Amino acid sequence: MRFAYLVYPEAIEKIERSGLVERGDACLGSDDYPTTSYIVDEREVVACVEDMQNRGYFKKLPAEQAASFRDGLERVYRNIKKSPWKVTRATGVNEEPAELSDVLLLAGWLPSFFLSPNELWDYRCFGFSSLSAFTGALSAYMVNREKEKFEKRGLRWTAQRDGRTLVSEITGNDHSDFELLQTDVTPYPTLDPLGHEVSYRPECRKDMKGLFSHHSVEGNFLAILLKYAEQERISSPLLQERARPLIDYVRSLGQSIGFTTEHLTGTGLNPRILFAGYDAPLTNVDENLRSEGRRNWCFLSSSDNPYLVHVGRQRDLVFLQNVGEERTVAASFQPAELDDLLRGWMFQAAKGLGRTSARELVAALTYKFSGRYEQDLEQFRRLPT
Repeated sequence: MRFAYLVYPEAIEKIERSGLVERGDACLGSDDYPTTSYIVDEREVVACVEDMQNRGYFKKLPAEQAASFRDGLERVYRNIKKSPWKVTRATGVNEEPAELSDVLLLAGWLPSFFLSPNELWDYRCFGFSSLSAFTGALSAYMVNREKEKFEKRGLRWTAQRDGRTLVSEITGNDHSDFELLQTDVTPYPTLDPLGHEVSYRPECRKDMKGLFSHHSVEGNFLAILLKYAEQERISSPLLQERARPLIDYVRSLGQSIGFTTEHLTGTGLNPRILFAGYDAPLTNVDENLRSEGRRNWCFLSSSDNPYLVHVGRQRDLVFLQNVGEERTVAASFQPAELDDLLRGWMFQAAKGLGRTSARELVAALTYKFSGRYEQDLEQFRRLPT
């Protein structure tokens, strides 16, 4: 089942310029507008296509396109495992298996609820190169639109890296566990299951990286970001004047309640414990992802393998994970993304996407920048060994 698609800027510009967004939004959420989230078997796919037929949509399909379009949909439907998406990345052509919901995407079932039959099949009027390029892109856009309208999302930002466009977001799952998602949204050349070149693709595993942790780890993530900024001497407007701009930012957001009550009662975050090992440096990793010296910093994951936190060769903040005998990059961030990470981290807490409250994180920031941390560190160093 598809939950999201990556629609390329070229297609988004055409859809938004045409006024289709306003028409779709007017229909979205109404009792008559469907959703593909419940499409789970072949019978329901057939029922949806028959619904389009009963409403007269296929009768208006131009004769020169009718045979190839309907035959193509039939072929994909009956040979779903042999009709993959093909995405050309820098590493070569990757095939993504098609799913039944893709058949409805290509057929234009969702747009048929706010476009007339003549409009739905007139792809050239909207600037698209083929029928499925239009019906698919508009359907994918509406799937994403529905998801964004009814889901709480974290703050997102875009960065360019190694010829790729990456969108990052700090959020939480349904259990309010910490998640940092990093999605490759680069508009790679794509062929849909019909074999047509299109300006969108399914969001798949090859596009996704990120950090998937437990709940109440936002304080640990703060310590990592502050250590990274301090050690690499990264200039951050948000951390000027003892982090006053960052504190003012989070206070301007207020505090929303999420799936839990910890935003009201607190998680017991203790700043002194949080920064107990802060004086240890982040170690560097080489081109083979091997660390130089002792590993000092880690970040809990939802599995048994924690993320190992290091500084990369380009001064980037790198989260590594050992999977079997292989060490992989779970996520990495450039120095220029520091303020985005800080805003996203505070936004997640303020909007109730995790469990740690913004108030607790502000208290941790205040402790770190007030001089009390240095006093506690000095006392700790005087303790007998």
